[in-house]
Amino acid sequence: MSKSAAFDSKTKLIYTQIMEEKKHISLTEKSEASEHHQGVHKKLPALSDLFETSWELYKKTFLAYLKLVGIGWGFYAGGVIIIFLLTIPLMITSGGSAENLFQNPSALQIILMILVVVLVITFLIAFIGFAILVSIAYVFVLDKESMSLKELFQRSKPFVLPFMVVSFLEGFIAVGGSVLFMLPGLLFYILFVFTVYGMVLENLRGRAALERSYLLVTSHFWEITGRILLVQGAFMVLSYVIDNSAQDAPLLLTILSFVFSILVGWFVQAYIFSLYKQVRAGTSVAKTVSIRWVWIVAIVGWVLFIWLIITLANSIPHMQELQDIILEASTQSV
Repeated sequence: MSKSAAFDSKTKLIYTQIMEEKKHISLTEKSEASEHHQGVHKKLPALSDLFETSWELYKKTFLAYLKLVGIGWGFYAGGVIIIFLLTIPLMITSGGSAENLFQNPSALQIILMILVVVLVITFLIAFIGFAILVSIAYVFVLDKESMSLKELFQRSKPFVLPFMVVSFLEGFIAVGGSVLFMLPGLLFYILFVFTVYGMVLENLRGRAALERSYLLVTSHFWEITGRILLVQGAFMVLSYVIDNSAQDAPLLLTILSFVFSILVGWFVQAYIFSLYKQVRAGTSVAKTVSIRWVWIVAIVGWVLFIWLIITLANSIPHMQELQDIILEASTQSV
């Protein structure tokens, strides 16, 4: 065989191999696209992987978490101290008697009381807003965003209003479901456990964030439910043990509970976030879902709740009459 023929044969062989590889890649891409379109989901990693990932995330982000907790407590303590300092002149001028303060207050006392009330309301609103801001900042911390506290809060500010809307919707669903016994309430908690992550990290709003969480959870429902109940159950057991280990020492119990909530509470958040990341990586979000049945259940629960409140309110005027009848019947039987 001539060198030219050998070269042509080798060229044809290489060309054939390249075409086969292209064909294989094309088939693989078509298969992945088909799976994505059909909503085929990958199996979640092992539970041991979830704990390992959560622990690593916990260690990397715990210091940033402590800074946010410290700022929150500082904000709360500062507000309480200011309000307390304003009440001192009121108590001094009234001789330490609240009765004297409200029966015949002076002009100065009236001004101070109005100032205290306005300050308390302002502080409560500011504290709620700050708590929401910190809750959003937690997500960025867990997402391993390396930024200063100032940048963290600036990044979180645009999400305050969407967070309030989503929280209201979640609360409406949770309360409505809880009225129809505990099971629907627990189910709704699991179904919408990833809502805040969809809102912050995927820039979804309101119902879209709820539907994204619903889609992610229902794609691996039993695996996610088992993982969530496992860590929440362990948290509740440990809390019970701590609460019953120092009942004779209230101060020690308070300190232990506070430290426990700080240390273990952040691990639970890191665990849920790591679970979200695993589920999101293995779930196709191409299809749309409907949560109409959730709204129906929640509305039915709220209607029942309002009916119970009205019924109870209407029965109050007849309570004394009912007690008199019961007392009379018991007296006659004696």
